[in-house]
Amino acid sequence: MSYKMILVDCKEPVGLITLNRPEAMNALNGQLMDEITQALRAFEADDNIRAIVITGNSKAFEIITPFYWNIAPNYDALITPRYMEKRGLMTDATVRHLQSNHSGITSFSYLADDKLTDEDRKAFFWEMDGRLSSRLSYNIDYNYVSDDEYFEDFGDDLTSTSITHLRRQLTARYAGNGWMLRANMEGYQTLEGTRPYQRLPQIIFTTDGELADGLLEYDITAESTWFDSNTRVDGSRFDIYPTISMRHERSAYFIEPSLGLRYTRYNLDGQVAGLDDSPDRFTPIVSLDSGLFLNVKSTSGAWDCYRPSNQELFIFTFQSAITAIFHYSIPMSRTSVTAPCLRLTDSVVLTARVMQIS
Repeated sequence: MSYKMILVDCKEPVGLITLNRPEAMNALNGQLMDEITQALRAFEADDNIRAIVITGNSKAFEIITPFYWNIAPNYDALITPRYMEKRGLMTDATVRHLQSNHSGITSFSYLADDKLTDEDRKAFFWEMDGRLSSRLSYNIDYNYVSDDEYFEDFGDDLTSTSITHLRRQLTARYAGNGWMLRANMEGYQTLEGTRPYQRLPQIIFTTDGELADGLLEYDITAESTWFDSNTRVDGSRFDIYPTISMRHERSAYFIEPSLGLRYTRYNLDGQVAGLDDSPDRFTPIVSLDSGLFLNVKSTSGAWDCYRPSNQELFIFTFQSAITAIFHYSIPMSRTSVTAPCLRLTDSVVLTARVMQIS
């Protein structure tokens, strides 16, 4: 078997794997890990191999010296010169700031005239959260690198060297009285593979409240999204999902029936010939939620509340026209508290949900 990024040799009873990416100081990436895995499996299948040695080809000197700068109580910076013998001097900097209405982290890296590529190498990462008023808030997540091989050459772990897409997202939210409007724009810088769908933009409206003096509760979620792709079908989607429910609760149980109607419609561009370019669906949804609260009064007069743990959780799903999900736990211990435990997350030990979708 031939390899591009490793050299394989066998000196029985020892198998030798040599990482052969000296231009990248043998940094790990997806292809390199695949080749190492293949070589390890081949040695494992050889009964004459008793030991395996993994080493690197060539040598390179690198020194990293971080400097921390406490600029102000709400500002600081970490500046890290990174000298690489075969590439040159790279400077990394990360600045953090915290204000009453916003906070963020800005990071950038710059290597002038890489000795191996004769190009400037750079990266910029920006995260910021803020509030423009008591009702209007925003979030920014922007990421950029100068070339597709940036993380393979400068990443310091397998996670970073395996990055294939960088997200760029801007989100704004406005909260009204009982409703919220959110606008989201999301795109990507593609380093490898096919670019994911971009949302340009996505608008979501949600509202909830009570009717009939609190007897009924309603919830409405509406979404309109424009999708963009350079290789696949793109277009827009509209989705609306109103629900209405009535909750009946007592100290030992609750029952909550609800009714929902969901409508979705697509308008597609570049659809395959013969397929509908405006598909839609209309789905009525009926559900019934119920639960039991089981509490035991101890001899001391306090209330003992069963608290299910993850190890005590069992879920059964029956695939049919009616989907029933039973969630129960067998408590193994009790926690003593000074007041009755009536919160669902603390004391529920039996719930059942039945949903009919037509």
